[in-house]
Amino acid sequence: MNKQNTFNQCKPSYIMWLIVSLLMASGFNQVQAQTFELQGREYRQLDGVWYNFANGRQGDRIVPQRLIIRLHDRSDVRIFDLEQAGFSQVNVVSGELFGGYYVVEVTSPHDPFVIALKFSKNPLFDYVEFDALGEYYGTPNDPLYSNQWYLPKISVLQAWDINTGCNSIILAVIDSGTDYGHEDLDGNIWVNPAEDFNGNGTADFYPYYVGGDLDWSDNDNNSKVDDLVGWDFQDGDNDPSGTYYHGTAVAGVALAQTNNYEYGSYLGVAGVAGGWAASQGV
Repeated sequence: MNKQNTFNQCKPSYIMWLIVSLLMASGFNQVQAQTFELQGREYRQLDGVWYNFANGRQGDRIVPQRLIIRLHDRSDVRIFDLEQAGFSQVNVVSGELFGGYYVVEVTSPHDPFVIALKFSKNPLFDYVEFDALGEYYGTPNDPLYSNQWYLPKISVLQAWDINTGCNSIILAVIDSGTDYGHEDLDGNIWVNPAEDFNGNGTADFYPYYVGGDLDWSDNDNNSKVDDLVGWDFQDGDNDPSGTYYHGTAVAGVALAQTNNYEYGSYLGVAGVAGGWAASQGV
């Protein structure tokens, strides 16, 4: 554990001794670092609250005073003599969890981070981590989200808590056409980079000589002229908006901008993999 030294600018040793003594006397003996590692798991403190992290991504808020432990032989922690093993600072507060795990609580004023390290170094125990408050943060503010009965059926809230979409994935919608100017889709419409004459990443359907993208050329050599956002195979042109709503609805289910706030209000529906906010297009 890397302790955060907030007093390294105070050269006189007696000042450091006085400050540390005052902290100890007040019971605040947890001068903790901003990061903490335990058995390969990472925890970080943000604004005074500790969270678990995985691959740099913030996870659930942890409860530092509560640890999940397991004896190496999978025996019952409730009948194990924790005090004799040097853990008089903890109380078992749960029955057996699946797989031989138990929750223990570190009593005040003992430092749970110190106790956690002590468990991890004891060969009698093969597992220790901090208990966490499992929360799902995937409820969007899109006004029509409450009408999307199908999203809870596929556990999309739990999925959004892991990933809300990735703008490196291109999804092709083969249907009756898509209204690419729709307020819930416009920020997520793929633009063909080879046909993006002005290179601004948006589809500007007006001539290049006035700053647009239309140059009436097949720049990507796919036999489709100015196919900026796709192709209408029925009419044989570069306007895939179509005349029937079904394709737009399908595109919206998959990639509508979720939680998008535009023009002073939240808009439309929530897309399964559309990314959150208009800036996260796919």
